[in-house]
Amino acid sequence: CTVAASRRCAASSRYRRMRITSPDNPVVRRLRRLADSARACREAGRTLASKEYFDCFSCHVQGSKLPEGPPEGWAPDLSLARRRLRPEWIVKWLTDPQKVQPGTKMPTFYPGGPDDILGGKEDLQIIALRDYIMSIGER
Repeated sequence: CTVAASRRCAASSRYRRMRITSPDNPVVRRLRRLADSARACREAGRTLASKEYFDCFSCHVQGSKLPEGPPEGWAPDLSLARRRLRPEWIVKWLTDPQKVQPGTKMPTFYPGGPDDILGGKEDLQIIALRDYIMSIGER
């Protein structure tokens, strides 16, 4: 290996790194669109979980934030979901909690999700809620 060859290799490697991270690179543009889409999906989930829609935190604990009412009425801490639950299980649970655990206090929201979130597409709303729930415990 010669010094000249080594310099050419280093220069070529720098050029490739610049090309790979360039905003004009189609792969970079696609990754940014996917990241934006994931953020939008989580934001839709946050909206669905809000007081204006399903009001999840009126029952669920969220880390150190406790719901109102007596502790025996509290639902599990959603900040632990990322560590304790599988994403596919959350989808089943949100789709029909009574089917997963008959007699649960968890209300069934689907079918009947809001028309003004994600075009009223309930499957997308459930995915958005799942993604939001899985993001609650992120650091």
